[in-house]
Amino acid sequence: MSIEKNINSRIVHKHDIETNWIKATNFIPKQGEIIIYDIDDNHSYPRIKIGDGEKVVNDLPFIHE
Repeated sequence: MSIEKNINSRIVHKHDIETNWIKATNFIPKQGEIIIYDIDDNHSYPRIKIGDGEKVVNDLPFIHE
């Protein structure tokens, strides 16, 4: 007999403008956590970083297309 359980969930990614991310000097995203830099006065497109569980957000590279 197989028992199936459905779970409804929602994933909310962390996002903010670059000015605020620069202030996040102690924030270490968990491995695989998606960090979104929103469109701001200097960038007309969102930019993305992925946490590695070790580096603070400002030391992580952006993911490029």
